[in-house]
Amino acid sequence: MNLSVSIPNVSSITHAAARLATIGLATLVWSGVLLSSAQAVTETPRGILVGRVQNTTTRQPVAGISVRLRHWRLEVEHPSLTAQTDAQGHFRFEGLDTDVHSLYRAEAEYQGITFHSNFVTFEPGSTQASVVLNVYETSYVPEMIRIQRFHFIILMRERGILSVLELYQFGNEGDRAFVGTTSEQGMRETVRMDLPAGARDVTLQSGTPGVDFIVKPDELVATTPLLPGEETFDVAFVYLVPYSTSSLVLDRRLHYDTVAVNGLLMDIGAEMRSDLLRFAGERTAQGQNFLQFIGENLKAGQLLGITLDHLDQIRLPDATAETPSHEVEPSAEIPQRIEHSAVLWAMLALGGLMIVLSTTYPRWRIHRIGLRTFPTQAKTEEEIETERNRLLFTLARLDEAYQAGQLSESIYRRVRAHRKAELARLWQRHHNMQ
Repeated sequence: MNLSVSIPNVSSITHAAARLATIGLATLVWSGVLLSSAQAVTETPRGILVGRVQNTTTRQPVAGISVRLRHWRLEVEHPSLTAQTDAQGHFRFEGLDTDVHSLYRAEAEYQGITFHSNFVTFEPGSTQASVVLNVYETSYVPEMIRIQRFHFIILMRERGILSVLELYQFGNEGDRAFVGTTSEQGMRETVRMDLPAGARDVTLQSGTPGVDFIVKPDELVATTPLLPGEETFDVAFVYLVPYSTSSLVLDRRLHYDTVAVNGLLMDIGAEMRSDLLRFAGERTAQGQNFLQFIGENLKAGQLLGITLDHLDQIRLPDATAETPSHEVEPSAEIPQRIEHSAVLWAMLALGGLMIVLSTTYPRWRIHRIGLRTFPTQAKTEEEIETERNRLLFTLARLDEAYQAGQLSESIYRRVRAHRKAELARLWQRHHNMQ
């Protein structure tokens, strides 16, 4: 049997291959078009952020300075971008994520100080945003610093120990940033707040010990430069004072002229004496009576004398509530949180303090509320945004301190995990509100 096999000629094979290649290329091109179309539908448009670096002291633009743009999406910080300012101080960043969960902040180092803008986001549907980054000349003169308001609350939740909450609101009456002095350890030291004798276990409402504040045996020292303006820097903290006698002295010296002092003493039997404060009546918060003491126009260097009497006659309130379980576990490296009552924890969050003192704090933008109202968390989107920005700033400072070798890894990991947990809860509350 003869078998014959027909073999196509080379020309036929070449044409067939060409047709297959053409079909394959068309398929790839069409697939690419479809993929690009799908991505165009799902991807967020890229945005442009423009800004200007302005020397607020000289009222002149700052040319040729490096600007760093930091980017956070939810609680995660993404790689930063850098740009140089032109002759008019302008800078520009392109290709930015415009998602509503993305926040940006511009930073620049000037005169050895890192200045930063407000946090900025892209409005829904917008691809354009702008920001102003103000920088200042610096000063070492403390006479420009004022304590606009000094508030304190003295609580007694167990016999033999006091819990004292203090809030300072500082202002800078000059046109330069106050940078203070530098310690032997190379840490910047700006405003100082004396602590009474015997104070221990200082717990900050915001900021990190060893980075934002230096806790010494007799004083608390901030490391943050103070910008010009009224109430440009707030400090809130709690500490304990043990006692074993019927009287206790809580004197402290004021380092700066003080416009107003407002103090509250838990009214459960003890009495308070002060040479510079006068009794202003009783106040009620959360069913608890407080004795109020006020003073005005105290001078730098004056000793603010405070003495508590009849501590052996106090009538302690009922057993305290349990401490919230979400706080950081106790550690020898981190000051332990005060564990006394739900009221104290609310005060640590500042909301309770502001309400108890019945005053308005413009920087935190929390509105005045009746004394008997005692919220334990922010209710409005504006308040949540303010708290979110504060936490993001704290995380940024924490990262910088760790990278500079100012914090051990164990402290860094613990504190960062705690702040991130707070931030995650804020994101969830914001999501629930929407």
